[in-house]
Amino acid sequence: MDLYRRRYQEHPWHTPHRALNRIARAAYYGGRAEPYRLGGQSAVNVYDANSLYPAAQRRVDLPDPKHTALDASPPSPYARLRYPGLSYCTLEIPDSAVVPIPVHVEGGLFFPTGRVTGCWTHNELRAALEHGVRLKQTRWSLYSPQAVHPFGAYVDDLYALKASCPPDQPGRRQTLKLLLNSLYGRWGVNLDGCLQTLVPIRDTADLAAYPGGELKLINDLPYVLRPVGQGSQPAYANSLWAACITAEARTWMLPYLTCAPDDLVYTDTDSVCSTAVLSIGSGLGELRLERAGVDMAVYAPKEYTVSLGAQLLEVACKGIPEALRLDYLRGHQVAFDSPIGIVEAAGRGGSPGVWIERVRKRQVKLPKRAPLGEASPPGESLPTRAWTTRELAELLPPSGFRAPTVPVCLGD
Repeated sequence: MDLYRRRYQEHPWHTPHRALNRIARAAYYGGRAEPYRLGGQSAVNVYDANSLYPAAQRRVDLPDPKHTALDASPPSPYARLRYPGLSYCTLEIPDSAVVPIPVHVEGGLFFPTGRVTGCWTHNELRAALEHGVRLKQTRWSLYSPQAVHPFGAYVDDLYALKASCPPDQPGRRQTLKLLLNSLYGRWGVNLDGCLQTLVPIRDTADLAAYPGGELKLINDLPYVLRPVGQGSQPAYANSLWAACITAEARTWMLPYLTCAPDDLVYTDTDSVCSTAVLSIGSGLGELRLERAGVDMAVYAPKEYTVSLGAQLLEVACKGIPEALRLDYLRGHQVAFDSPIGIVEAAGRGGSPGVWIERVRKRQVKLPKRAPLGEASPPGESLPTRAWTTRELAELLPPSGFRAPTVPVCLGD
């Protein structure tokens, strides 16, 4: 954010009102992670998109903050969709191998079929309508008649630098990758919780200036962790921009998923695992082939193995040390030591950097997609389908449907 504002922000922007930022978070969804086949699958090609979120930042129409307003009574359901923004509306999502629009529920992000009411950005709604979703009613819209495209030079410069990095400079390449991928998330800073800041302490007398703060030692240097005033928000806070960018990333990946839906095995945010041969390229947002013709065993989102013959190439298991991942995936309980991070330490009331023992046991949660029967024999490939909104409403408790500020109703 510091680099962007110093080098690439051409003029000051209007910061949206805190209430509008809170409303916009209802349309702020993460990346799609879905297993289209559970169990083992051979001859899988693994593709990744080149800098997906930077590509989305560069392409998307963003609402001009100075002209963004809430329209409580749009003249028709489609009246504001041509403008950048979001709408609170009711959709009818038909049966589809790849559902084009997400819903937040207690178990995470789902892509169900059926009737649903909630908030989505207009770029994602337009893509969903092109894939057969029907817009039944629009209750209100938050939009701007003017679009801005402020990230072109930032993305182009850093992507060119990353592409030209020599192989013997992996640290430089990784730094550029982080700069490209992390900017969009700062616009979507969560204002609902207590924002906190770390203030370096230069002199012990400074402690008196921060009543209510907590002294922290990080790398042997003193800091005060203190809350940011509830009435304030960062000048860059713009949840509507963050929502539009993440929606653009999902719609960017949609053609790669729908071109050969019967061949899909797994997808996670910017990756596609398929038995089909897809078009590849080196440009921003284009697919690159990471692995060809491998064997893949999918257990759940972000939990899978990749192998080639007898050689195990990858064991994906978020939050578990590499040496213990196979035990975790096979259902065993694992224990390991890891340090407490700064945010976790603030919640626990302890100090960051302290190592503690963590115990994790793999538990069967509500699958992201409904398995079609049971694998026979176990471990064989098992196809899945999208849940219906009524099924999710029956499987989850009444409090399971969540959306910040505005309600989401499934199967109403």
